[in-house]
Amino acid sequence: MRYAAPGAKPKPVADFARSAGDGEGKLEGTRGGYADDSFKRLKGNGKDPRDEAEKALGAAKEKKEAYDRARELLRRHDRDAVQAGKLGVDLSLQTATLRSQSRLERTALRQVKGRTLLEIGGVWIDDGFKAKTPTLVIKAQSNAYFKLLASKPELKDVFRLGNHLVWVAPSGTALVIDTNDGKEELSEKEIETLFTAKK
Repeated sequence: MRYAAPGAKPKPVADFARSAGDGEGKLEGTRGGYADDSFKRLKGNGKDPRDEAEKALGAAKEKKEAYDRARELLRRHDRDAVQAGKLGVDLSLQTATLRSQSRLERTALRQVKGRTLLEIGGVWIDDGFKAKTPTLVIKAQSNAYFKLLASKPELKDVFRLGNHLVWVAPSGTALVIDTNDGKEELSEKEIETLFTAKK
């Protein structure tokens, strides 16, 4: 699943998020499937200048497969299987690499303003977002976008993720930022309603 195929008109961010998963924990499976689809497209012939990129993708695929296998075994409470054999060695090597790395790896998971967001197909989606969650769609870089940021400067951490995102506000309404869709003007009352915690 991709947010927008090359040359195609992108789906509205809210619609994309609704199709990505429904509720906490569901996006993880969608993100895993998205990564698996990317890995299926790998092709290597040893003569292509993209081989270095393909090697990196191949290593990422192996790492993901090891993590997926470990997660499944731990769900079944089979700790011994995680620590033994090829899987145990692979996990040990990955842990050693994490300890000695000098640069952080790119991650598809972020904690922002008390919410967990997952990047899927170029869209950051709050894992608490459900298909029935009410939404307030704001056009990225519009007057409404900047008014929201001026009124609630703490949103800079959310907006820093990009122009395609879904973040569940304290009111329980999802704030959706989209480059092609959404309100371009916003009232103070709408902003306050978005940030009034539901009881």
